[in-house]
Amino acid sequence: MNTRFLTKTNHKNITSDTFHKFIALYTIGEKCVDIFSLKEEKIIFKHNFSKEIYNITFSYTGEYIIITHKKMINVFNIYLKKTEFYILKENITECFLLRNKKIFSGENSKFCIFNHLNQEELEMNCDKYYVYDNRYIVFYYNRSVTIMNEDCKILYEKKMDFFVDKNIYYNIFNGKIYFLIQSCIKGTDLNLNLENICENNFPDTFFLTKDVLYLCYMKLNKIIVVNKNLSKVLLEKNICNYFFNYFTGNMIVLDKYGLEIIEYSNNYLKQFEFIYENQIYMEEEDEFDKSDEERICGLNLVKL
Repeated sequence: MNTRFLTKTNHKNITSDTFHKFIALYTIGEKCVDIFSLKEEKIIFKHNFSKEIYNITFSYTGEYIIITHKKMINVFNIYLKKTEFYILKENITECFLLRNKKIFSGENSKFCIFNHLNQEELEMNCDKYYVYDNRYIVFYYNRSVTIMNEDCKILYEKKMDFFVDKNIYYNIFNGKIYFLIQSCIKGTDLNLNLENICENNFPDTFFLTKDVLYLCYMKLNKIIVVNKNLSKVLLEKNICNYFFNYFTGNMIVLDKYGLEIIEYSNNYLKQFEFIYENQIYMEEEDEFDKSDEERICGLNLVKL
């Protein structure tokens, strides 16, 4: 594990985009947001809104931040630094701009999906809900777990023989689902007892990657990172707040010193880079020309 300091801040809340380009720093109840660029490793701009901020999320591409104000949803373009559109709506706790441009709005016991004209397309009751990668919605209701995509198509539905009192985690890479039930994490390929990890204190939330497990204890203001078989504690850190990036497997945290990132080496992801736009490759002269008899399998042969 590698912990890297990014910047000092007095903000108390954080969120990031899917592809890990930007971090939004804000404080619930205040009006200012700072946008931090992970590429440039600095705050690239600050913006003061006219209304207090209750929640912020990013769009799938990172082009927009979706701000929940009291009785209003504000879709703000961070490149143009202006509001793209806003919707008046009451009783909302958080919102997501789904990849298909529909808006997901969550409340305490239900969620709804509507378009930019505020026309509601779906409303569901739920005990818990989670939005992954701005594409997948996982919700739990009456002991049933349902996974639905952005187009409201049900991908998975199952009645559980146990009550899920805490966290549900959906792995978007392998399609598997895991449950935090008191001190245990259960799944089709995993059954972990966490009682001895943190002096019999049970985690509130967990995040699972291919190799490591993040355990979050918000009552203790602490996170613990262990390897997947629980044999070794890789990191134990006091924090004020956190945001987990499902795509990279990294965690962004706020502590008393400021903003930090917890990174786990993933050699597979390092082979690829998202460019976010089409690029035309221009061939250099004779770069792929195999007609030259003096050139065989990339070797230059000299005539004798």
